[in-house]
Amino acid sequence: MESEFTVTEEAAGVRIDSHLAKMTGMARNQVQNALDRKQVLINGRPAKSSHRLESGDRIEILKEIVDMTVLPPLVPRPDLKLTVIHEDDDILVVEKPPGMLMHPAKADDDFTLINAIVARYPEIATVGESEWRPGIMQRLDKDASGLVAIARNQKAYDHLKKQFQDHTILKEYDALVEGEMSGDRGTVDLPIGRAKGSGRMSAHTQAADADRPAITHYEVIGRPPKATRLTVRTETGRTHQIRVHMRSLGHPIVGDALYGRQNGLPSSRLCLHAKRLGFRHPKDNQWVEFACEPPEWGKVAGKRTGG
Repeated sequence: MESEFTVTEEAAGVRIDSHLAKMTGMARNQVQNALDRKQVLINGRPAKSSHRLESGDRIEILKEIVDMTVLPPLVPRPDLKLTVIHEDDDILVVEKPPGMLMHPAKADDDFTLINAIVARYPEIATVGESEWRPGIMQRLDKDASGLVAIARNQKAYDHLKKQFQDHTILKEYDALVEGEMSGDRGTVDLPIGRAKGSGRMSAHTQAADADRPAITHYEVIGRPPKATRLTVRTETGRTHQIRVHMRSLGHPIVGDALYGRQNGLPSSRLCLHAKRLGFRHPKDNQWVEFACEPPEWGKVAGKRTGG
């Protein structure tokens, strides 16, 4: 599958979803999933399915889906452990373990959080906008852990989606970063975009057209040797946001294989955990908050750094 191509005069006026299905051989639902996940760019900006093409438009399909075959239906995995923090008729709040994907990214992925969820809550399979990530309201990186909200019906999904879009959700993380940070608190307000030629994101002091605003607040809660422990809150939800913003400060997350230092502190995992989550409940619009204890990060610089 080509990853980049230019729109010809013959395709001018055609919707991008129809054109992609024809040009790539992807199924319509796979095309829509790629568009929903902002994995298709037009002239460097995320494309909407309703966009009508113009001659000369440059379409880019991001690397994650270039080699993706048509995803099969979700396979329920009742054998996968699922830690439920809260359950009612409208929502679930679950704790994702480190090392587990949120949802399938390619055809043979079935060791994911959503595979475990649909095994126990099969009604969730029809909720949301994608059959491969039903009900999921936010994402955590594969190697991160912590709280995730899941909608159990479409009404709840729509209610929560608006809160995420309006940035009124409370998202608080526990993070251990490399080095000794100066000061006790701060804010990183730098747009984030995809770094060309790699699977990484990057923060920029001057925004490019394809960059998206990103704001991260942090506060120091501990100073173990050669590291700093933080409580982090995000106003936005960009890919790898905390990891990229901490790297921009010169203090990458401990155990970060993608953004960390080559000879960083030893750690068996990425030291990033979503510890608090708050939002207005879909049933009565009342504010609710959930928490799960951060893990022990293990031995870091010779001293055990616990939760």
